Amino acid sequence: MRVLEESRQALKAALQNDVILQQSVAEIEVSARIKELYSLWKKMQQHGKDIEDIYDLVALRVLITPKPMQLECCSSDDPKCNEWNCKMLETLEKSLCYYTLGIVHAMWQPFPCRVEDYIAFPKENGYQSLHTTVMARGAQAPLEVQIRTLEMHLVAEYGMAAHWIYKDNSFRIASKATRWMNTIVEWGDEIANSREFVELVRRELLCSRVFVFAKFESYSDRCLEIFNLPRGSTIVDIAFQLDSSLGLRMTCARVHGKIVPFYYILENSDIVACKSFCQIWYWRRRNLGGNRSFNTSSTRPSGCTSTSTYFR
Repeated sequence: MRVLEESRQALKAALQNDVILQQSVAEIEVSARIKELYSLWKKMQQHGKDIEDIYDLVALRVLITPKPMQLECCSSDDPKCNEWNCKMLETLEKSLCYYTLGIVHAMWQPFPCRVEDYIAFPKENGYQSLHTTVMARGAQAPLEVQIRTLEMHLVAEYGMAAHWIYKDNSFRIASKATRWMNTIVEWGDEIANSREFVELVRRELLCSRVFVFAKFESYSDRCLEIFNLPRGSTIVDIAFQLDSSLGLRMTCARVHGKIVPFYYILENSDIVACKSFCQIWYWRRRNLGGNRSFNTSSTRPSGCTSTSTYFR
């Protein structure tokens, strides 16, 4: 406990004395916590780990409140201008988190492969934060450090209701919440079985995730997009994430340049290129043989529902 408090004070002093953060940040809060015994036991049971394999027994959380930033804008009533301002502010705030991560790693030795970037790759429920594990001076156990902005913290604590609290950037949080909630509503409209609906939502939110890069080959002007999918997702799932109508017209897919079947299970960092064919009826008979095997390759509600509706 003494080492944890000393580490907290040392980190807070280092951040408060940094010249760049002094210019860009209104307030920096560093808090400490020790994992509760029940949470520790539950994590050990779920992951089958011993206590020496748990890296977040003790943790520090850095909460950054950026200074208000005024950006030039053509008109405050212009929606596009407001959206551009929000993106710029969000980028600046994210850069403060990465800069703070550099200070932490300069102070203490980080553990290899123990940096988790939930800012670049947010969780499905909107959670964003930087997690790193370090060995603080005098510590007998690893120390986890979490870094996030005030907006990220409110989303982590209050979920999609955060925009009611964080008035300054309610537009940013509300827009993210709306996109996420609209997806849930669409599933509810398309899935009649309530148990199936609950299971799909649970799987989407609580399972482990994979991040893949994908695009349709027919759209040469589109760059690769990053997709956050449940582990176990297939080529069909990523096709419907890209575009539901084009997903129905997909003829083949390549992963790292090699053709793979529709039931190929995606892995982290896979680079996927999907190819579509404009004549649906021709593609359906040539590639599906008049059956519904295409539907069995999908594991996500968007793909299963779209293909089931199409074959009715």
